[in-house]
Amino acid sequence: MEFDTIILGAGSMGAAAAYSLISSAATSPPARVLALDRFAPPHAMGSHHGVVRMFRLSYFEHPAYVPWLRRALAAWKQMGCAYGQPLIHMTGALYMGRPDSELIAGCLRAIRAHGLPHDQLSHAELKARFPEFDVPSDFVGLVDHEAGYMHCERAIRAMLALSGPPQREGSSLSLQVNEPAIGWTSDQRSVTVNTAGATYTARNLVITAGPWAAQMLGDLGLALTVTRQVQGWLSTNETSHARLPCWAIDPGDGTLFYGFPALASPAGGLELKCARHARGAATTPGTVERDTTPDDAEDFMPLVRRYLPGLAGARCRTGVCLYTNSPDSHYIIDRHPEYRNVAFAAGFSGHGFKAAPAVGEILRSLVTDSESPHPEPFFSLARLARN
Repeated sequence: MEFDTIILGAGSMGAAAAYSLISSAATSPPARVLALDRFAPPHAMGSHHGVVRMFRLSYFEHPAYVPWLRRALAAWKQMGCAYGQPLIHMTGALYMGRPDSELIAGCLRAIRAHGLPHDQLSHAELKARFPEFDVPSDFVGLVDHEAGYMHCERAIRAMLALSGPPQREGSSLSLQVNEPAIGWTSDQRSVTVNTAGATYTARNLVITAGPWAAQMLGDLGLALTVTRQVQGWLSTNETSHARLPCWAIDPGDGTLFYGFPALASPAGGLELKCARHARGAATTPGTVERDTTPDDAEDFMPLVRRYLPGLAGARCRTGVCLYTNSPDSHYIIDRHPEYRNVAFAAGFSGHGFKAAPAVGEILRSLVTDSESPHPEPFFSLARLARN
C-alpha cells in the first residue's frame, strides 16, 4: 500500500498527528497514514502512562502556549464526545507559592496576557478553602478555572480509534505495533523507513519518537536528555481528598510538587496521585531501571510530609515514566532543516501531554504545507541556535 505520511512513534504525539492528518478538512487530498511503534500503545515504556495527566491553561512556563492549549482543550472535549467516554475532567487547578515564585508569577503573566478566568487567594483564604494543605504563611493561592485532569491511556486509545475506519472517505490509518524503526532516508520528494522486517515509503515523515527521538534524529545532534521520573499514588480514606482540584506547589527550589484529586484505586478505595516535577536521573530508554524500590518514594514523600501532613503515613505505590528534556524545557516542533517533507516533535520535558492535539495540528501543517512559515515559531528549532 502507498502512504502519504509515515509516523514514527504512535504515543501521545504520534496518535495526535495521525488524528489531525486524517480528520482535518484542511488535509487534501485525504490522508493515507502509516504509524509505526516499537511497542503497542498505550504502553508503559515512554512518557504517556500513569492513569492521569494534568491540563493547565494559565501556563507559567510561557504565555505563548496558551492559544495552542485552548485549541487542545477544545479537541480533547470533542474527541471525548466522539469516543463516547470523557477524556478530560475540568476540576480546576490550585497553585500555591510565594507571590514572586516562578509558578505564581508565571501563571499571572499568562492570565494577564490572555484574560484567563482565575481566583487569587490570600494565605488565609487558601487555608480556609483548602485545609488539606499546610503551606508557609507567605504562600498565596491561585485558582485556574480552565484546568483539570486527563485519562492519558484512554486518550491514546481514543486518538488511534478515531483515526481508524470509518473516517473521511479515502483516508486511512494503518497501525503497525511492536515494529521499531531502524532508520529513515529522504530525497525531498519521498521518504523510506526501514524496520527489522520491512521497508516502507511515503511522501512525508513525522517523527514523534519520545525518548527515542535523539536516536531517530541523530543527524541533528539534538541535546535531548532522557530522565527517570517517579510517580506516586497515596491511599486515602478521606473523601475531602476526592473533592480537591488538581494542584501544584512551588517550594522555591526550582521544582514543583503536584498532584490530583483522589480517584478510585484499582485495588479499591481512593488513591491520590502526586509527583515532583524536576529532572530525575539521566538514563536511556533502553537502560532505565523500570522497577521501583521503597526508596523511590523519597523523591516526593518529604514534600508530602511537609505540605500534606494528613497523608504522611499513607500506604504508597510508585511507578516510573520518562521525561525527554530539551535544553530550555520548551517543546521542539519543526521541519527537518534539510528535508522539508520530514517534521518532528521532541523534548516535551514532562509537560507535553496536555497539548498533544495542538502538537498534532502543528505537525500536520508542517508536512502538508511545507512551503508555509512555521505556525508557531516559539517551538521551532531555530530558537536553540540563538540561545
